[in-house]
Amino acid sequence: MKKNSFIAFIPARKNSTRLKNKNLFPIGKKRLIDFTIISSIRANIFEDIYLSTDSTEMISYVNKKYKSIKTIKRSKKFCKNHTTASEVLIDFLFKNKNLIKKNIVYLQPTSPQRTHIDIRKSVLKYTREKARSLISVFEEKINLKFLGISKRKLINLFNKEFISMNSQSLPKTFYTNGAIYIVNAYYFLKKKQFLINPSVPYLMSKNKSVDIDKLSDIRKIWPNLK
Repeated sequence: MKKNSFIAFIPARKNSTRLKNKNLFPIGKKRLIDFTIISSIRANIFEDIYLSTDSTEMISYVNKKYKSIKTIKRSKKFCKNHTTASEVLIDFLFKNKNLIKKNIVYLQPTSPQRTHIDIRKSVLKYTREKARSLISVFEEKINLKFLGISKRKLINLFNKEFISMNSQSLPKTFYTNGAIYIVNAYYFLKKKQFLINPSVPYLMSKNKSVDIDKLSDIRKIWPNLK
């Protein structure tokens, strides 16, 4: 994998509806944003690491602690609750057209369990399989009660011959966890979406897939945090 072909992009806006100033939330001697920055640095595969935010406090904190990170003051226009990840990245790439030939690794700070090893492995898989996009996922068992369907009826839907199918034989279900997105900048600007074929998944454990949205999510990872 060529180090000069990958750019890390960390979106870290100030406002959050459920947990105030979430990305700077203190966790021991660190802040939530530190986990993503440290893992991106330790991955040692990026030409540059960019952090996009509307928070002057965030910029001051990051600039003081991490000299290698390039901080970008994001427009308030792209910091609203309904702003999508695609809109944020499109705005960034339009303002940095020199990155059009790069591959962007989009790392949300709300996934603190994602490690530098996950980042390296996902980039390696993306490169080996000559993909144009990669999305991290985790496996979840099908909840038949939630679907409102009996196990026997579900089995019949898939194959009437396998009435005796056990739960281990049921179709696997995967969900995106928001931890890692990799996309080719050129094709991303053409399609304006993260899922671009040929696309590949990067499987992570459910424990690593906790997405921080509220205080209870932090407690899942750090139950003894005061």
